[in-house]
Amino acid sequence: MKPRHVTGAFCLFLVLSFVLLLPLSAHLDERLPDDGDAILGLWIIWWSATHWQDGYPEIFDANAFYPHPQGLLYSEAMLSQGVLSWPMFTWLDNPVLAMNLLTLVTLALSATAMLLLAFELTGSRGGAVVGAIAYTFSAYSFSQLPRIQLITLQWLPLALFCLHRFFARGRYRYLVGFAVLSMLQAFACFYYLAFYLVALAVLLPVFFLAYPEHRTWRSLSTVGLSGSTVGVALAFVAVPYWRLYGRYEFSSTPSSSDLAAYFTPGSESLLYGWLGFGRAAVDHFIGYAVLLVVVLGVMSLWRDHSGPGRKLGLAYLAVALLGFFLSSGPTLIVAGETLGPGPYALLQRIPPYDGLRTPDRFSVLVTLGVGIFVAYGVRSILTRQSTARAVGVVLLLSGLVLAEHWSFDRVEGREIPTGERVPDVYRWLDENRDDIGVVAEMPPRPFRAMRHVTLDAYFSTFHERTILFNKPSFYPPAMELLEYELQRFPTREAVTLLRALGVSHAVVHPKRWEENDPRRSYRQLPEAPVVQTFADSDDPLWEKNALGGEYVVALRPMEAEEPPEPCRCREIPRKTLEVAASGTDDANKALDGSRETAWRTDLGQRKGDFFEIRFEAPTHLRRIELGMAFPYGEFPRHVDVNGYLDEEGFRMAQRADPWQSVALVRQLVDDPTKARFTLDFAPQKVDRVLLFINKTVAGSRQWSIPEVYVYEADDASR
Repeated sequence: MKPRHVTGAFCLFLVLSFVLLLPLSAHLDERLPDDGDAILGLWIIWWSATHWQDGYPEIFDANAFYPHPQGLLYSEAMLSQGVLSWPMFTWLDNPVLAMNLLTLVTLALSATAMLLLAFELTGSRGGAVVGAIAYTFSAYSFSQLPRIQLITLQWLPLALFCLHRFFARGRYRYLVGFAVLSMLQAFACFYYLAFYLVALAVLLPVFFLAYPEHRTWRSLSTVGLSGSTVGVALAFVAVPYWRLYGRYEFSSTPSSSDLAAYFTPGSESLLYGWLGFGRAAVDHFIGYAVLLVVVLGVMSLWRDHSGPGRKLGLAYLAVALLGFFLSSGPTLIVAGETLGPGPYALLQRIPPYDGLRTPDRFSVLVTLGVGIFVAYGVRSILTRQSTARAVGVVLLLSGLVLAEHWSFDRVEGREIPTGERVPDVYRWLDENRDDIGVVAEMPPRPFRAMRHVTLDAYFSTFHERTILFNKPSFYPPAMELLEYELQRFPTREAVTLLRALGVSHAVVHPKRWEENDPRRSYRQLPEAPVVQTFADSDDPLWEKNALGGEYVVALRPMEAEEPPEPCRCREIPRKTLEVAASGTDDANKALDGSRETAWRTDLGQRKGDFFEIRFEAPTHLRRIELGMAFPYGEFPRHVDVNGYLDEEGFRMAQRADPWQSVALVRQLVDDPTKARFTLDFAPQKVDRVLLFINKTVAGSRQWSIPEVYVYEADDASR
C-alpha cells in the first residue's frame, strides 16, 4: 500500500472518528468521555507530555499523592501517549482540547495500523478497510473511551506489520521498526504489553515455521537482539514500578468474567438495545454480523493452501481463541455457570500476570483476531465482484459493523470546567506559584467520591503545584488515612497534620461541606490566616462539582515538632488474649502472628461492626495497636471503645494526639510494614473491651485487623 494511500486512509479514519464521537466531538474544548477516569488520563498524559525534559527517573515525580514519592507510578505512566501528545499539550492552553485531539488521533492511527496489517495478510483493500473499522470502533473501544490507554490500539498491529515485513522481505530495518513500535506499545499500556507477549509466544515460532529461509542463527540472533533491546528499554520503566510496589506490598486479586459477554449486546447498543440485556460497564460484544463475517474468514483461510499465509492466519486464530479463554480470568464462566478453573489460573503464577486485576482485557487479542478475520471474510465476499459492487459491499458492511457497536450513551461526554469556567483560585495559584509549595484542597472529597478527586489533579495542570490527592490504580499507603484525618479540617489536629507534612497553603472549598455545616462560614482558622478569597458563581457546573466561593489559607511553618505522647506501658502477652468479632470471619487471624492473614468485616464498615478482646485477668488498659497491611485503607473509621469490668460497661476515654497521626502517616510513607493504627486511653481497669463502628460510612472499605497488640499501663502511670 503506497504512502499516499495510507495518508488518505488516516485522514478518512480521522473524519470517521470525529463523526462517531458526536456529540462529544462537537465540544472538544469542554467535554471528556467521563468526569473520572478520563480526567485522570488527562493529568497523567499532561505530566508525561510536559515533563519529559526532567529526565530519568525524575519524570516519575508527578505533582500528586504527596507526601508519597514518584506520583506517576500509582497508575499507568502512559509515556507513549505523552510523546504523541507533546505538541498538543505544549501549544494549546486547553488541556481538555489537547486530550480530545489525542483521542481522535489515537482512533485514526489504530484504524490505519490495522489497515496495514490486514492488507499485508489478505491483499484486499476492501477487507482491510472493514477489518480496520471492526478492530478500532468496537463496542469495547466505545466503552473504554475514558481510559485512553485501553483504546491505544495502534502500536500492536504496527509492530506485527513490521515483523511480517521482516520475515517476508528479509530487510532488517523492519526489525528496527518492530523494536521501536514494541517499545511504544510497552510504554502505552502495561496490560497490553503483557497480552502482546502472549501473542508473540504463539506467532514467533509460526513465523520461523512459515519462512524456513529464516531458520538461521543470524535471523534468530537478530530477532533476539531486537527483543532484548525492547526489554532493556522496558526495564528503565519497570524497575521503578517494581521497587515501589515491592516497598508498599501492592498486590491484586484477578477477577473473573462471563464469556457470554462476547455474544451479548448491551442495552445501549444501537441495533440490539431493544433485546434488554442490560448495560455493561465494559462491553465485549463482538457483533452478530461481525461474527458471521469472521466465520466466513476462517472458512476461506482453511481452504487456502498456498504459501505461508495459511499458517500465519491460523496462528492469529489461535491467538484470538487464547485471548478469548484467558479473558475469563481464573474461573471459567459461561452464561452465569461456573465451569471450573480457566487457563488464566495457570498463567497467573507467572509475573507479570500475577499482578493483573482485570484479565478480561485479554479481549484485545480477540479484537485483534476479529479485525484480521473480518478482513479475510470480506475478501472472500468480494471475490469476483465488480469494482462498483465491491465498493457498495464494503460501505454496507462497514455501516453494519458500526451500527452493531456504536452507542450514543458512550459518546455524549461530560462537561469539564475550561476557559473562563476554571475557578479563579487556580489562576491565582499559578500567578503566585513562586511563593507556594504543596497545596491541600480542603476538605478532601470522601472515599466514596474518589473518582471525582481527579478534578483536583486536573486543576493542578493550571498551577502545577504539588497536591495531596488524586485517583490511583493502587492506593498509596497513607492516602486514605490522610483523607479520613483531614475530613476534620479545620480542627487543630487537621491543621497540625498539614503543617507537619510541609503543606504551605490550603484551598478551602466551603461547598464541600453540607449546607447546615457551620464550617461553611469559617474564615478564622488556627495557625492558618486567610490570604485570598474568591467570588461564587451560579454556574451549574460549579454547583455540580462544589466549586465557587473558595478561599486560600497560608499554613504557618512548623517551628518545632513534638513527639507522640509516650505510652509508659507494657505489652500484654498475646497468648493470654481471647478475641471475638462480628461477621463470619475468624477473629483469631488477628492473633496468628502473620500479616498475610487478617480478620475482616463482611461488607464495608457498618454501624455495629465490632471486635472484642478479653483478658486473662483485669488490667489497666492503656493502648491498643492494630497492625496494618495492604490495602492500607482498611483501618477503622468512626471507632469507639467500650470497656467492661464485671459486666459493667462504660465508654473508654480516648486520648487524641495529633502527633500520633503525623507519625503514622510518615510511617506508612516510609515503611508501611511497621505501621500500626493506635488507640490510646486514660488508664482504666477492664476485663474486656469492645471496639465498634459507631457510624456507617457509605462506600467505605472493609475494616481489617492483620494483627492486634494490647498494652497495659505500667505501675507508675496507673
